Amino acid sequence: MPLLPHPTIVDDFLQRTLRPLRSPTLEDTQTWLSELALLQAELFNKDTTELFLRADERRSLIELNLAIALFERLGSKPQLGRAFLLTGNCYHGMGSFSEAQVSYQNASNLFEECKEADGTARALGNLGNVHNFLGEYPQAL
Repeated sequence: MPLLPHPTIVDDFLQRTLRPLRSPTLEDTQTWLSELALLQAELFNKDTTELFLRADERRSLIELNLAIALFERLGSKPQLGRAFLLTGNCYHGMGSFSEAQVSYQNASNLFEECKEADGTARALGNLGNVHNFLGEYPQAL
């Protein structure tokens, strides 16, 4: 069963959108659609993490590709970096090392743009692990 966003967040969203205090404006509707997309993005992250932890990499990749498309559309670079990091983990677990390298490099680039040192370190560490596993020791450094 997927983990859901905190119930009060969902309840608050539903309260505001289903029973607005006034007639919603176009701006209200756009705000609600953005909030809904972020809730959906949070669900994607939790669902794919759960699938990955159950070693269901193929299903995780399907969900992650949907999440990547959503984060690209939202312009959410940190979330996109995390999705690429998880994608790389799935490919690594499946033994698809060239795909893992591409995913980890994409994650690293996004984290560097956002100045997220922790994410950059994780992506580069995982990229180094793939190189090490393949015997490409100079690139692993």
